[in-house]
Parts: sequence; structure tokens; C-alpha cells
Amino acid sequence: MLLATDLVMMAAAFLLAHMIYNINTPTSPHHATIMYSLLAPLFAGMAMLNRAYNSEALESSRISVSRAALSLVYAAGAILFITYFLKAGGELSRGVFALGLTGSMMLIPVGRFLLHRPLLVMLGGSPDTTIIVRDGVRYDPNPGETVVDTADLGFHTETSDPAHFHILARITRHADRVIVATSPERQVEWSSILKSLTVDGEIIVHGNHLDGVISIGEHAGHKTLIVTTGPLRMQDRILKRLLDLSIVVPACLILAPLMVLIAIVIKLESKGPVLFKQDRIGRDNHIFAVYKFRSMYTYMCDAAAVQLTQRSDPRVTRIGSFIRRTSIDELPQLFNILRGDMSVVGPRPHALSAKAAGKLYWDVDPRYRHRHVIKPGLTGLAQVRGYRGNTERYEDLTNRLVADLEYAARWSLAGDIHIILKTLGVLVHNNAY
Repeated sequence: MLLATDLVMMAAAFLLAHMIYNINTPTSPHHATIMYSLLAPLFAGMAMLNRAYNSEALESSRISVSRAALSLVYAAGAILFITYFLKAGGELSRGVFALGLTGSMMLIPVGRFLLHRPLLVMLGGSPDTTIIVRDGVRYDPNPGETVVDTADLGFHTETSDPAHFHILARITRHADRVIVATSPERQVEWSSILKSLTVDGEIIVHGNHLDGVISIGEHAGHKTLIVTTGPLRMQDRILKRLLDLSIVVPACLILAPLMVLIAIVIKLESKGPVLFKQDRIGRDNHIFAVYKFRSMYTYMCDAAAVQLTQRSDPRVTRIGSFIRRTSIDELPQLFNILRGDMSVVGPRPHALSAKAAGKLYWDVDPRYRHRHVIKPGLTGLAQVRGYRGNTERYEDLTNRLVADLEYAARWSLAGDIHIILKTLGVLVHNNAY
């Protein structure tokens, strides 16, 4: 709503600029339309990068207006820079541009001031959705607070069952902030659990237990220990999603003939479905079904991934061996990306029973679930570094885990593009069989 209001106010400003500048000689607003068409998308992009549409901007009119104004200055500066060096602005009216820019500087703050209070009322007084998780201690909720009890969820901190984490993810996946009321003895466990969720995670203070704390916060008169802030803000998620769609939509169209051909060959070689569906662990420990081209004989398929695939594995068909070696079997995951379960770049999603040296992944390293703080990907930092194939040793998992945690901590759009380009060189690999 803020973005739409900003753009409407800018359009009104340039229309008024045209009317004022040409008051004696009414003409078509051709110049104003062109300049608005150039400035508006630049402003929108700058404003997103400048966090003019995040929760802070919604809570504070001062922050909202200052960030929007600064974004407009940046966008106008970019327009002036481009037109000066390309000598492309000779036919455009400088007067209309100056008046339109000035009007935008005045009208955008007006629109934001008018929307500030109604938006907060619509959002229940705060742009952030907060959930209180009550774990075996007394907590008196304030009016309007959403409180869930771990006993009602059937969740306890000692669990390692992915299905239990999936239940917690289902409750918290649309929250911005999760605050846990628990006993001091369970603060360390909850700190690790919250680090695997894409939320601002806090624990209400009891005593001086500061394990995993990054700062101190406050909620309803209680001091809280902030243990995680999540890797991606709203504008980061929007940019990452736009990158995904800009790649996946054309890829689906271009690769459609290849996928149809592979489907026909799979069907001709062996009986059974073309696609293989398997439950995997995704963002926030949410369980989702991942799609792959079937590469094994149907009666030998291992949906639970109990047995690792070996070299010259008799379960793998001839076409299956080829598509696994060339990564073509992963192509149906483009549809997982379209659905929003996955991203182009991110930690690879693992099966629920995947093991390293005979031990479940989350039992190998206590940081394992922290990789689920971000959407799983078709490719990732671990893959371009060569950490692929079976996990026969603990190191096979920990090497990938370190890369995944590094990716989540240092995420950037440029980094995603770099990984995508490097992936093109490792599509065919010797560790796939």
C-alpha cells in the first residue's frame, strides 16, 4: 500500500508539474509521462534497498518519510547522471522535471502521513506478527497476544523428530517474532531451536543464562534475550524471489521439450511414474515434497532414503544413471521453486532419514537445523565447492553444513548470481551415481 501510494503521489506531482509549466499553452503530458516512467521504477528499487517499506518505516513516520525522500534523491540523481553522460535529455523539459521532483518530495510524505495510522490499525497496532510460545512456565498474556503451549503442540525441546519440528514450523512460519517463555534450564535448547527459524527469536529472561544471546530486548514489561534475527529481511526475500522467478519461468519454457523427452524415455524403459516424490526438510524445518525424475526401478525406489546410492547401483536404470550424472533428474524441482518451497540457490534439502556414517544428520552436529533458516535451493555454496554425493563420513556432512551456514550468514543477491554462474561448470560430476 505504501509503494502504491508513493507511485500515485509521484504521478500526481508530475501531472501537476505539466499543468503548471504549460498553463498558457495546454499540450499533451508527453514529457511528464516519460520522466515519470523513468523515475518511478528507479525510485521503487531504491526505496526497497533503502528499507523504506520495512517494519521500521511502518512504525515511525519520521523514518518512513526520511527513507522515502532519500530514495527519491538517489533516483533523481541517477536519472540526471544518465541523461548528462548520454546526452539523452535534450528534448525533455527540465522545468517539468524540476517541478515534478519538487512536487514528489512534498506529496510522498503527505501520502505516508495519511496512511501511517490506518495501516497500523489494520495491522493490529504493529507491523510485526508476534507469537508467544509457553513452555511449561506461567505467562499471563496481554490482550490480543497469540500464545501457544508446547504441551498442546506435542513439542518438547529434547525431540529430534522432524515431524515435531514441522508442527512448530506450521505454527510459527508466518510470524516475524517468536518469544519463548521457558525455564532457565531449557534456554540453551530453545536458543538452538530458534536459530533454525526465519524469525526474530527471543527468550524471556530468567536468571543469568546468556548462552547464544546476541542482544537484550523487551516485550510487555519483560526483558528478553534475543538469540536470532533471521538472515533475510522483507526486501531481501522479495529480491531473492524475483531472481528465482526471472530464472525459473524462462527455464521451464526453454527446458520443456527436454523434460518431455526425458519423461518419455523413463516411461519406455521401465514401468512406473515418471516423477519421484520424496519428503524433504525445508525452511523453518517445514516438511515438503520434492520432485525429481525417477531414476530407479519403481519396485526398488527408496522414498525414505534409508540406503545410500552406490556406484553401479542395480536399482538405478540406464536413463537414471545418465540423468543423475548430468543433474537432469533435478529439473522437476523447478516446479518446487515456482510453488515457493525452494529457491534457485540455498542449502540442498535433505531427506528425513538421511545419514552420515550411519548417524542421522541432526545427531552428527548440533548446528544442523540452523541451515533451515533459509529456503533450500536447487544449487548452493556447498555444491559449487564440490561437496556433493554420498555422506559416508561425518566430514561429508560437516563440510556442507559449514558452507550452508556461511551462505545463510553472508547472503547477498550478487552472491546468488555468482553461485548460479559457477553451477554451470559443475552440472556434470563424478560423485553422482
